[in-house]
Amino acid sequence: MNRSLLGRAAVGIGLLVASLSSAAPHAYAQGAVRPVEALIVNPPGQPVPITAPVPIAVTAPAPLPVSIVSNRQSFTFPPVAGTLTTQGPNAPADPSGTQYAITSVTVTNTSTSPQTLTMRAVAGEVAAGSGCRLPFNVVQTAPGPVVVVPATGTVHLSFPEPFVTAAVTGTAVCLAAHADPATINLTWSAVGYRIVP
Repeated sequence: MNRSLLGRAAVGIGLLVASLSSAAPHAYAQGAVRPVEALIVNPPGQPVPITAPVPIAVTAPAPLPVSIVSNRQSFTFPPVAGTLTTQGPNAPADPSGTQYAITSVTVTNTSTSPQTLTMRAVAGEVAAGSGCRLPFNVVQTAPGPVVVVPATGTVHLSFPEPFVTAAVTGTAVCLAAHADPATINLTWSAVGYRIVP
């Protein structure tokens, strides 16, 4: 390449304009790497490809604060013995509008025939301090997982994306379950978090 061509190449590189646009707004943790798109605009007389290094100064916006979700409360319900009615664990009832994000369920069947456990978010009239274990007047329900358990077997279900029940309203809300056919031979437990309004 002669000196004339080198000179034109140097001028072309000098004319490069780097325009930067940050990625769509998002909440990044402090110190996290944020994607930045660099668009190099070359004048018509100096087409790409570019074969020499071009310094680009990147100015990224300050990191946005990471939002903290304060309305989520984790729960672990220990094994709940089956009953002949829809009942929940021996735990306090939750406020009206509570949703349950269920991450795993374990059900054990001690009978000699298959059983089905149906879980629900249940809203109803619950006496203060009585918890979810006692029967109560149900006013609204939202479906939860349905687990079919073979005779004398145990089934464990994990949900990579939590199974989230719809919000139900009433004096109080519980995560509850019932067996079909009705039996006392099913025991269930659940892990997840409450989404409290």
